[in-house]
Amino acid sequence: MKTKVLGLLVGILLSVQSFAGGESGNGGDGYSLLFTSTAIRIHREFLMEQWENIIQARDVIPLTEYLTAVNFTKVISTDSDVVDTHGNVQAAIFLNPDNLKIYGPNYGMTSSQVDDLLETAPLGAIIINRERIREELALGMSIFMGTVFHEYLRVMGINDDNYINSAIAFDREFFEGVYQKSSYVTVQTLETLSNNITVSQTKFELIDAELNRLDIEIAEDIEDLEVVLESKMARARQLRRQINREFQAISKVVGSTGMVPMPFGSYRSRVVSAMGKYVAEAPVGETKRQQYQVMQEQAEFLFSKLRINREHYLRVQEKRNEIFMDLLNE
Repeated sequence: MKTKVLGLLVGILLSVQSFAGGESGNGGDGYSLLFTSTAIRIHREFLMEQWENIIQARDVIPLTEYLTAVNFTKVISTDSDVVDTHGNVQAAIFLNPDNLKIYGPNYGMTSSQVDDLLETAPLGAIIINRERIREELALGMSIFMGTVFHEYLRVMGINDDNYINSAIAFDREFFEGVYQKSSYVTVQTLETLSNNITVSQTKFELIDAELNRLDIEIAEDIEDLEVVLESKMARARQLRRQINREFQAISKVVGSTGMVPMPFGSYRSRVVSAMGKYVAEAPVGETKRQQYQVMQEQAEFLFSKLRINREHYLRVQEKRNEIFMDLLNE
């Protein structure tokens, strides 16, 4: 029964997190839920990190594509050895659709089951070994976070076998720093889910834990959204003042000719564009993303997350009421 309810919550949770479009193809037991939840919290930590004048993870990794990889890849946990195409035993491997059709039978999947999986998870599947995942968690959450992140890089087509991409090395030290700087909600969520994979819980305990998680996450999103929107407004006011100063300067020069300066749209666009360009002192080819663009993506993400989490909360609450009524009628 525990596995059945965990599967229910995984399906509901991942459909909630499908910000990049469409329903999620994820599902499975507590290991799958931990894996995908970790991927989503990594995305949030990267996106919501304070803007700095140095290259950050979101400047190197296209986070929209990363979230799409999470949403449209199924995670399957198994007690069998997980072996890559080179014959090496791993904690996790990514199988694209073609490889899934070839190696799916090794993990108990028939051809029809693979076809059904690809209907909702068109990018393929990540197969994880439960014992090795437990071993990684025992060594530290940062190690597990690295495994999760690099598997989704492979889904995106980034063969990052040396755990290095562009100007940033996404190694154990990097993820130790990410976890240390992570929000309270991220730490609490991942620690709770990692404990739940070995601790037996009743249906009501699982559902109440999910409702509690949503309460905390919604409060976090509301607080962050207020900060982002205030920052956006402050940044917009700064840009507007700069544009006005530019126009006033032109007026002084052009005014002596007897011409009347007009705030032509093309000029205004050039000023805004110039103000939005921030290039860090970094290796050649690495460009800092625009601060205002980052804030825009943060606001859109949080708006979507709040809306979908509210719908998810109502669905989980409804499921709790259904189970309660079934028990009364027994």
